[in-house]
Amino acid sequence: MTEMNRSGGGALPGPRSGHGRAGAEQRKLAEIGEVRQNETTTVQAKDRSLEMTFDGGGELSELKFNGTKYRNMAPAQLAHVIVETLQQGRAQAMAKMTAYHGIRCPAWN
Repeated sequence: MTEMNRSGGGALPGPRSGHGRAGAEQRKLAEIGEVRQNETTTVQAKDRSLEMTFDGGGELSELKFNGTKYRNMAPAQLAHVIVETLQQGRAQAMAKMTAYHGIRCPAWN
């Protein structure tokens, strides 16, 4: 909907212009929120001593130790396995989000 410019010329944007774009953006944001809430990614450490599950936003939601192998690891070795697996899982979760929506968020780096 447009209204006439008071100077007698062209049309001015009315209150509803851009609604289609705003609606599409709202749908896209709702879809992203749904994926963040419902999607999960699970990765396993290279040595299979642990696995991690990440939510759709790349946040760690579960850490599970497999067996007792982790008990015999030196603290530095266990820390390395945890950090390495965390980085791998986050990267995979963000790759999924990017693939679904073709977007990239600076916080995901």
